[in-house]
Amino acid sequence: MSQDIHLADRFICPVPSYHGEDPTFQKVAFSANLSEMATRLGFVAGLTSNGKISPDDAYKSARKHWKTLKKSAKSLGLKK
Repeated sequence: MSQDIHLADRFICPVPSYHGEDPTFQKVAFSANLSEMATRLGFVAGLTSNGKISPDDAYKSARKHWKTLKKSAKSLGLKK
């Protein structure tokens, strides 16, 4: 059962490989965080278009995810 949950998690939130120049730990970690944010925002957009959450809630969620990504970039030393 645990293996099935792990496979489902990889299906829902796949982690793509890094294709940038000079793959450092910081760049790879930020790329993974960016991909995760994009996936989450895709879910939020779907929920909004299906009427499950309001556009205001979607905006708040997007803003929260954006702030998290900015903190990630700053903590990884990619943003000053």
